[in-house]
Amino acid sequence: MKKLLAIIAFTVSYCMSAQGTKVHLQNYTPYILEYNLIKSDQTNASGGCSPIWEGSSSVTGLMVLNNAPSASTPVEAFYESDLNLSDTFNPLYPQTTGIDRWILNNDYLNPYILPGATIPLSSSNAATSLGFKFGMKDPATGTNVAGYFPIGYISCGQPPILDLTAYTTLISGTYFTFADEEWVIFY
Repeated sequence: MKKLLAIIAFTVSYCMSAQGTKVHLQNYTPYILEYNLIKSDQTNASGGCSPIWEGSSSVTGLMVLNNAPSASTPVEAFYESDLNLSDTFNPLYPQTTGIDRWILNNDYLNPYILPGATIPLSSSNAATSLGFKFGMKDPATGTNVAGYFPIGYISCGQPPILDLTAYTTLISGTYFTFADEEWVIFY
């Protein structure tokens, strides 16, 4: 059933041209996922896809999405389109790790730390294409199992990486856009 859903979602993503703004993550795997989120403006390929925002945790570096309690019950995370809200707790998605550190265009010396720093809304709204780099950990031992793999829009001016086939056989994953929102499902 999950594979059928992934195939349908994969097909729908090809048919839709609008880039999403809100971000949904679902983890159906037995692994803990650690990731960072990258938002860019893929329509600005001549300008290096700027602005490029890289989100992470100022404490741990990577965000964490816990392993699924069962193969049919995912752990979910959700992020609003406004980067200034990325560190706000959402009771509907309590597993979402807040993103409180944003790097603009690889300027690691001057991060935007939330709350406090305000990300310019025009820059936040311009970065509509989503990408992730993630790795997997064993929940029992906490050791790294595999990673770090890309999915979504990672390379400027290139099509998105829609699935993980070329990177790992431990899990499957798909990236797609549906109803103007972006989804990454790991299974």
